[in-house]
Amino acid sequence: MGGTLNKTMLIKAPVERVWRSFTDPAELAVWYVPGVKVFEARPGGRVEFDIPHTIGTVVGEVLAAERPYLLSWREGPGLLPGPTEIAIRLTEADGGTRLNYEQTGFGGGPEWADEIQAHDIGWGQCLADLALVSETGVRARRTSRARSQFGVVSLDTAAGLRVLGVKPGSCADRAGLRPDDLLVRLNGGAVFSRRELWFFSSEHVPGDPVTADWIRDGVTMSGASTLDGPPARAEMTNDAPIDYGGNATLSQSAR
Repeated sequence: MGGTLNKTMLIKAPVERVWRSFTDPAELAVWYVPGVKVFEARPGGRVEFDIPHTIGTVVGEVLAAERPYLLSWREGPGLLPGPTEIAIRLTEADGGTRLNYEQTGFGGGPEWADEIQAHDIGWGQCLADLALVSETGVRARRTSRARSQFGVVSLDTAAGLRVLGVKPGSCADRAGLRPDDLLVRLNGGAVFSRRELWFFSSEHVPGDPVTADWIRDGVTMSGASTLDGPPARAEMTNDAPIDYGGNATLSQSAR
């Protein structure tokens, strides 16, 4: 079952200014997390993003470019298990610009459930940085990059961060986590969602000790291990094995 992400926001800047943030590679480098190598803002134009030390180059193609109101492109696979399409629509509104972002083509399965939630948060953070530079001219990139890896595929749920899969041999695996566990603390700090896990991975380096607490079958359990390095290319492109344990914990809203 496929999925779609959709976000709308009002930016206090002219449409042309926001358009430039999407089409000028120098501007894209300010707010878009993947490194931008090429972005040819014309139909059929080439798109190249660079994810150093992991995926490498992700390529795509511009599908539509109607300055300054519509820009769409196809990208992947690479960052995601399969290709997706992104459409940006800009309209003049309330003395500024109403921006609508839509990404389609997400697939089903636990690996996609994890990614659609991750992209929802990631794009929200990126667009906040875009709005900041468009409105103020200040280039203050606030998104962070993982410096270490815990080793789980996860899903934000009402009760917290549910483990969908565990990478064999990873920090999480060595600590004792298994699919369907509910991760509640890392080094004593509360974990409510993947945001805390992302921050933890950005603040710690490989080899740092970690103590994890989780709930399994109504019982709180604990384990300890050391963090691994950021995921390598094979892991990011879904060539590395993940133990999902037959897990079927997928909410319809996350698909």
